[in-house]
Amino acid sequence: MVEQEKAPGQRTLVCRHGRAVAAYRSLLFFQRSSRHFCASNIFAGRRRPSRNRIHLCILAEHTTENTSESQPDATLPMDITVRVEVQYHAPANAVTRDVLEMFRSTTWVRFMMRYVSPRLKTSSPADQAILDQLESQEAAEVHEGEECVICMSENPCDGHVALPCGHSFHYPCISSWLQNQSTCPVCRFQFPKAFTGKYAVQKLKSSMVLSEEQGKMPRAELLALDIGKQVVRAVVSVTLVKVAAGGDDEEFPCELSAWMLDPSTGQTFSELDCV
Repeated sequence: MVEQEKAPGQRTLVCRHGRAVAAYRSLLFFQRSSRHFCASNIFAGRRRPSRNRIHLCILAEHTTENTSESQPDATLPMDITVRVEVQYHAPANAVTRDVLEMFRSTTWVRFMMRYVSPRLKTSSPADQAILDQLESQEAAEVHEGEECVICMSENPCDGHVALPCGHSFHYPCISSWLQNQSTCPVCRFQFPKAFTGKYAVQKLKSSMVLSEEQGKMPRAELLALDIGKQVVRAVVSVTLVKVAAGGDDEEFPCELSAWMLDPSTGQTFSELDCV
């Protein structure tokens, strides 16, 4: 892995395809539920703590970017963007600049991949073809007492559709479900998943969320602000790009960027804006 410096606030890591894909290829899938995980000793700054713990939870909402319009197979999503929220206890004597530098480190990339990918791997949206089939399906016969287990309602006006496994649901309910999960809610029948193959990390954008008091401070004072032993929040956006089969010798960049986010205005800014 080779580091290439870019503009202040950004760093590009150039990796060998085979090695990077081996580490990152499981980042194909979405995790709907919010769970917390932790890791220790990952602070990459000068003041590396002996007992630093970072808690990561996967947000309920994820974003996908389909850039396949220019690809031969228009049904194949090429880019996936996943947003996660991270909380951690900053080590003693840490300042804001240290945290931003950590966000641009290889240690940070390894942490995000190691702790996010197994959880994202556990679930995935169903293939779009499955949703298209349900939309064109005639309403299934509903017997008295049979309710949709997703909304727990018998309302026939919503239109029931039957899955290949035999279970029926309101079309709006099961359509929404399969956009986030790829299994039957009752028997866990597995549908084809929307995202398959190998993906590599293309971008990792980390935004430190400022507190209300920090948001009111002059920006020139933020970088040297002592945040030691404080709980710091960050929103991290990970963009994955589809890797062509057989391209084991290909090199690709992984762009890292670190920002500060003022939640009161929604504005993000970099270290350059604090000078």
